[in-house]
Amino acid sequence: MGVAGHAGIKLSPISVTAPTIILTLAIADSIHILVTMLKLMRHGMSKRESLRESIRINAIPVSITSLTTAIGFLSLNFTDTPPFWHLGNITAAGITAAWLFSMFLLPAVASLLPFRVKPQADDQPRGIEKLIDAYALFVTRHYKGIGIAVGIPVIGLAMLAPTVELNDEWVKYFDHRIQFCPDSEFGMEHLTGLYRVEFSVESGEEGGISNPGYLEHLDAFTGWLRERPEVNHVFSYTDIIKRLNKNMHGDDPTWYAIPQDRELAAQYLLLYELSLPFGLDLNDRINVDKSATRVTVTLPEISTAKVRSFLDESRDWLRDNTPEAMQAEPTSATVMFAFIAQRNIEGMLVGNAIALGLISCVLVGSLRSWKLRAPEPDPQHVAHRGDLRDLGHPQRHGWHGGRDCDLHLIGHHRGRHRALPCQVPARPA
Repeated sequence: MGVAGHAGIKLSPISVTAPTIILTLAIADSIHILVTMLKLMRHGMSKRESLRESIRINAIPVSITSLTTAIGFLSLNFTDTPPFWHLGNITAAGITAAWLFSMFLLPAVASLLPFRVKPQADDQPRGIEKLIDAYALFVTRHYKGIGIAVGIPVIGLAMLAPTVELNDEWVKYFDHRIQFCPDSEFGMEHLTGLYRVEFSVESGEEGGISNPGYLEHLDAFTGWLRERPEVNHVFSYTDIIKRLNKNMHGDDPTWYAIPQDRELAAQYLLLYELSLPFGLDLNDRINVDKSATRVTVTLPEISTAKVRSFLDESRDWLRDNTPEAMQAEPTSATVMFAFIAQRNIEGMLVGNAIALGLISCVLVGSLRSWKLRAPEPDPQHVAHRGDLRDLGHPQRHGWHGGRDCDLHLIGHHRGRHRALPCQVPARPA
């Protein structure tokens, strides 16, 4: 966090989770080293000898897990959201510092501190070790059945991946304990709603908003919007000009239409603006040179997938039914949130692919075995497929946590085989 502060990185609700992730991984590395040391001390080794042996056994797993986890979090830089960059960079720097402390500071401190360990006379497991030994024996005896039992859910979860729907409704970011949440729900239920889409429709010329052709196209677009089932309300300049035309003809409903004369429409607009009090003019609807007007569309509580569909259909309608100058691009916070989740997830998937390739190279180089590398990603892919609806940094944290367990298991397995002669236990009768 100090490095982040000196680098000028500002904390956000996303990047502030970095200390929790860093502490979790740092404690895990320390526990691996200390637990192995204490186990060796119970079997009669001195503290220094057991500490040296623990470092020998855990050095490669701890180093590889720290390196691969740092690579995984650095891949967050492929997203389009700066807070995710900050989270990845802060966590990667913290994991590197945690590795240095675990490999250098922890052994030095452990060698100075007193440890009281009750010696164990024999190698018979006690307490929870009995359960662990029974579990290990069960897994090694029935590995085929366990592989099938685990493989079927994995395939099922992988088949469900295409059903994932990207949804990022910003109103749901808040808990009901925050007053904004119940207020927004009341507004969407009883009023127009909070999800708005804005269209700045250009006429292509100065003063062009009084052109009857422009007004006819704008009125047709407004009518199309109001017919959409997902639209609650539409506010357009054509509503004002048609109401003025009716008012200037004795409020005759038959005159509620677009004026067919450009000068007349311009005079209506001038008269209307002169009659408005200060601060209530149409500057929020019309630009200064009167070449464009703003159309506001209010949507109900709607998923981002439906928002994107509505935006695509709006663009298509404008392209097919209006001149090129009137083909406006929708804007607003609703539009932004409709695409930000998709862009982030696409960036994360690219980062995951690159991280997986780099991590595979690291594992192959360190373990020097394709056979040990081949099955290693399976647990993380299970978590990845099963938690695909929560694509983001929590999923990434679980992914690398699962891989760390795999690496420590493989590392201890290889360390034991190097240290002890090969012994095949006799199969019980």
